[in-house]
Amino acid sequence: MRTDTAPRWVAGLGDDRFDAPKCLFRYAADQGTDPIGGWVTDYYGGTRRQIGEVTFVAGSDVQSPMGDDLVPLLGHSQAERFIADHGGRALAPDAVDATVLEALH
Repeated sequence: MRTDTAPRWVAGLGDDRFDAPKCLFRYAADQGTDPIGGWVTDYYGGTRRQIGEVTFVAGSDVQSPMGDDLVPLLGHSQAERFIADHGGRALAPDAVDATVLEALH
């Protein structure tokens, strides 16, 4: 699948690009690769951020082009603001595991 050339949700790992953060995490899990070396587009700022710099929100009412997803936010305070508006729960990047990914449709 090709990714949109100017998406709000694009993520990357090495030379690979993905339509959404959950796709990056699923790919990394399938390849046995550490996703922390990748990057995502932060939800509010629209800028590229290293995965280790963001807090993800899972289970919100906001969907990516791929459906339920991990919403990348710059820091815990933005995550709390987002959760107040859209629901979900905050996750550190290293807390995104197979159980979290299975819950995303």
